[in-house]
Amino acid sequence: DKMQSIGKGMSTYVTAPIVAVGAASFKAFGEVDDALDGIISKTGATGKEASGLEESFNHVAGNGPFELNSVGDAIGSLHQQFGLTDKELETTSTKLLQYAEVNNTDVATATNNAKSNIEAYGLSNKDLSSVLDITTKAAHDSGVSVDDLTQQALKAAPAAKGMKLSYGETVTLLGKLQKGGVDSSKAMSYMSK
Repeated sequence: DKMQSIGKGMSTYVTAPIVAVGAASFKAFGEVDDALDGIISKTGATGKEASGLEESFNHVAGNGPFELNSVGDAIGSLHQQFGLTDKELETTSTKLLQYAEVNNTDVATATNNAKSNIEAYGLSNKDLSSVLDITTKAAHDSGVSVDDLTQQALKAAPAAKGMKLSYGETVTLLGKLQKGGVDSSKAMSYMSK
């Protein structure tokens, strides 16, 4: 009877927690593996390049409170679209993850929108950080989402370039127009004539 009590106590206080830790570890390994698979599928990286991306993933994931799949999206998207590697990739991934979190958007959408606007406004990849900062400020000042602002800025790019407006000036103007209840796409069209 005493042995049964000891056995039951060990099962409850020793074996069950060990099994729970094992299950959590297995789940965490699966999440890391899925995120790394996502990086490889986005980039097509192999060998040394894939190892470098995995190392960057480990640095970013280990230094922030971000979801692993989001870290994988950031690493994969920034490497694929901007050609970033190593420390620059890690720093920019962290900034992009913070941008996505603060602005309630996903990393892939944020990357695609930023890249499209960088190209539309004749900017360089080095302007990514500035584009994210300007967009965040305009969104917070106007109450318009960053996704809406970046999409509007992309549509307004030809008119904005015709009026010699920068990306920053355009996204700020679009935000102010939207905040004032003005249809910004119509207003940009009228102003460009």
